Amino acid sequence: LPPDSSILLGVHRITGSIFMTSGIRTKSLYIVATLVVSNIVGAHDDESFRVLMKAFAGVDESRVAYSEIKSLGILESTLEQSGILIYSAPETVIREIRKPVTETYAIIGHTVQIMKGGEEERIDLDAVPLLMAFIESFRATLSGNIKRLGEHYHLDFIGNGTNWKLSLRPRNPELAAFVDSIVFTGRYTRIEEILISETGGDWSRMSLVPIVEAGDDP
Repeated sequence: LPPDSSILLGVHRITGSIFMTSGIRTKSLYIVATLVVSNIVGAHDDESFRVLMKAFAGVDESRVAYSEIKSLGILESTLEQSGILIYSAPETVIREIRKPVTETYAIIGHTVQIMKGGEEERIDLDAVPLLMAFIESFRATLSGNIKRLGEHYHLDFIGNGTNWKLSLRPRNPELAAFVDSIVFTGRYTRIEEILISETGGDWSRMSLVPIVEAGDDP
């Protein structure tokens, strides 16, 4: 394995590697595969939750600027990153990292394309089911796909369409060994924060701000 930051940060502390940590390599897939609040029975039947997910299902595309802070127990300081997130319904999520490095991670259907330093690598998500489950926490939420979200996670929804919080806890025991919870906080169909908590105490917090295009209402 290459002596990149994915290795230096620890094999078991890599939540968000596909998005947060630079230096990913195809031959390190077993590391990526380990990526990826209490459960309230009946979250699927919450009317406010269903209305919100229906609203998400009606969003064809969104662009946001993000800033992310990740805390790792093996480091004295946090890691910081910023860039652009683009979603195109129903299965495309693109993360353009602007700082501290320039990289692009494009999730299109069942494939992840990694573009870095003029080179491109591809990952077949069908070959890495844990990574697919982790990705679906974002993609199924953005597409409003309750069925797919419930297949991979226990759901805990609090609030209404105006202000809400959706907490996900992995159903898969292997993923749950690394990821404790993924919590989305937002207003209407705008996700404002994503907090990922790992079982070992590490965490990452992403703040999202909509990008207002020329001619759009603020």
